[in-house]
Amino acid sequence: MQVSLTGFSVYSKNSYVTLPYFFKYLEGTKNSRKIEYEHCARYFFFNDSFNDDYRLGMIITVKNQKSYLKFREAGGSYIIKRENLHGEEKLLEFNFFVIKKDNGLGIYTHYNNSCSVKELGSIFRSWFYELRDGLKERNVKHPDANWPMKGIDYIRRKSGNKYKGRLYFSIITRREGLQEVLAAMRKIKNVEVMLDAIVPSEAIPGVPIVNKSRRVTQKFTLGPGWPLQALIDDVVELSDLDGLQKGRVLCEGPDGREIPVKFFNSPSNFGEYDYDELTKMIDNLRAEYFFRHQIFDELISVMENEDNDEIFGSEVEED
Repeated sequence: MQVSLTGFSVYSKNSYVTLPYFFKYLEGTKNSRKIEYEHCARYFFFNDSFNDDYRLGMIITVKNQKSYLKFREAGGSYIIKRENLHGEEKLLEFNFFVIKKDNGLGIYTHYNNSCSVKELGSIFRSWFYELRDGLKERNVKHPDANWPMKGIDYIRRKSGNKYKGRLYFSIITRREGLQEVLAAMRKIKNVEVMLDAIVPSEAIPGVPIVNKSRRVTQKFTLGPGWPLQALIDDVVELSDLDGLQKGRVLCEGPDGREIPVKFFNSPSNFGEYDYDELTKMIDNLRAEYFFRHQIFDELISVMENEDNDEIFGSEVEED
């Protein structure tokens, strides 16, 4: 089994709850936080202070099961055997992530059935709105001194406007990983691509400025009724256009949330680990000191590789 490296982007459009403010809040209040689900529990670990340039995180998923199955071939027979876990033993899954402090771009480790990068985005959004709404309520109880003394509805409206702005979370993938990412979505809403400047013979008739531009952005809004797989095939074909710089697919995830997926026409993915080799690396890892582990140095080196500079070295753009 392979552990893939998935890119992502996180961006705050809230002038008060900025990314530095938000991530300091996570470090102070959510590090080692347990999140309960129906069939598992996830432990969120986060450090914003250890590395000057990167934020470091880890998610441990602990399954609510007391046994597991093994497969064995013996003398021409195939045997399925049940094994019990003992005492406090639990089966777990692991994910690591790094986020560049100056632009909110990051890399996330993922393998089959582990916590998805979309779930990381959901966790971030949930806690972002918890922080934002808490600040709004505090501002209602203690209004700004320069606000006119009016009723509570006025104060709530002013507080809401003050802390207006949401958190954006996007998945970043290479061209060859696009089909797998999109297949996990419920719906594709629109597609936008940025191309190198169109040559005059291909320029849009009657729009001469197109011939003078260095790059051209085109957006395709999709009508209802198209099968998801047909749209995925079209997007993957579009991603192979000559002159493509980057693209963006606005999707609807399994939970109904909008998820932007950004892709680049690059010749290789961000990398993979062999699962067994990676488990050897993290054997006996002390969770409270997770941020010191060498896995983060390796993820950072991927982001700082010159082949990835166009992606991870770029400025954040609003979704």
